[in-house]
Amino acid sequence: MKEDKDRLFQFPFYPADFLVSTMLMSPAEVGAYMRLLCHSWIEDGIPYKSKTYLARLAGISTSKLDQILSKFYVDDENRVRHVRLETERKRVVELREKRVKAGRIGGNANKHRLTIALAKEKQNQSTAEPNKAKQSKTKQSPPISPRDFESKALSTADRIGMEKARVLIIEEINAILRQQGKDATGSVISWGKPDDPETLKGLRAREREINHQLMGFSPRKREEPINQGMAELASGIADEMRL
Repeated sequence: MKEDKDRLFQFPFYPADFLVSTMLMSPAEVGAYMRLLCHSWIEDGIPYKSKTYLARLAGISTSKLDQILSKFYVDDENRVRHVRLETERKRVVELREKRVKAGRIGGNANKHRLTIALAKEKQNQSTAEPNKAKQSKTKQSPPISPRDFESKALSTADRIGMEKARVLIIEEINAILRQQGKDATGSVISWGKPDDPETLKGLRAREREINHQLMGFSPRKREEPINQGMAELASGIADEMRL
């Protein structure tokens, strides 16, 4: 039996082809045929134990099974398969592998951009503190925090930089979501990496902070600009977007 993460939980369905192939079947045989198709797809072929076993899976008597089994074949591994279904399986698997590969490449690129941007922020923070100390011995600058934005209006340049930073974060979130496996009910049953759920929480927290600040933006307000460290972080991410 395949692991849940390796199973394919849905397959392409072509109504016109299905109606033609089941035209001479009774309603009970049509239902049995569909059940065998579903079992074969989910389990990557049904283990052939006996006709009685297949009839039980199909929900039909053994005497009425022959017409249905004529549409299937038994492969070298003694598994019951359907020719059209296996053609679709190959196509679906190839498409999924392409999407996983593309998502992995995109995710790695976005992580690299975020790493560079955070490194620039840390460097700017370390150089900004001594300069501020020289200008004013009595005025101390608090550590950079997203909460610093709450009392300050954003300039248009700040807003553009933060929106581009948000786009990068959303792309990172989508790359992680593309690698998660879901069952037929839509519940997540597997992740690309063990730390993906925690990474996803952190990225969504950053996205909420940026959204909170952008909600208060007004082009007419030209008050004190946002903390320079965060502004340069957004600008750095924007520069990376142009590469």
